[in-house]
Amino acid sequence: MPYPEPECPPNSVCANQTRTLLLNLAYNRNALITGMFDGMKGMKAGGSRELLIPASLAYGAAGNAALGIKPDQDLRVFVDLTEVAP
Repeated sequence: MPYPEPECPPNSVCANQTRTLLLNLAYNRNALITGMFDGMKGMKAGGSRELLIPASLAYGAAGNAALGIKPDQDLRVFVDLTEVAP
């Protein structure tokens, strides 16, 4: 689903909305940052959400250099849940 390119707020990480990244991941606290885990609660297959994750629920003061996330940066994530497996 294409999303309009919003203005990226200061001190935030905004990905290019035209890029799609498919992930096969386990929905548990050990596999996701807290903000993604909390933000995806209750989602069903076919659902979409925009998550605005504060730094305190993402990578915090440490950031994540490998992902290009600076210390204390908020995240904006678009989630399209295509499939749920047991």
